[in-house]
Amino acid sequence: MTELRAGGRTIAPNARKELRGTLSTIRFQGGETWYKVLQFQEVNSTPHKFVLYDPRVKECPAEGTTVCYSGMSHEGDAWVAQEWLIDVAPETPVGSGWIRPVRRHERT
Repeated sequence: MTELRAGGRTIAPNARKELRGTLSTIRFQGGETWYKVLQFQEVNSTPHKFVLYDPRVKECPAEGTTVCYSGMSHEGDAWVAQEWLIDVAPETPVGSGWIRPVRRHERT
């Protein structure tokens, strides 16, 4: 995952850093409304550090493995615009690298 904004402002491409971790989706109820949230858990990091509220797919090229999400992030005491660029298969080129499932029973 690469954060594309900090404090609501775009981060210069040379200043962005790539993070590795797990992406998950949750939803919670606030009053009578259900809210969608994306959470990114960086490897060996504190939980709930990267949370994207009301995520929307901004860009998803058909030929690539990246998805750009935009939404809101809570930084300090303010809500700011945030964008994440997620590479869903960073080590697997498109169309290759599939692992064959292990057989449950060997043929005799």
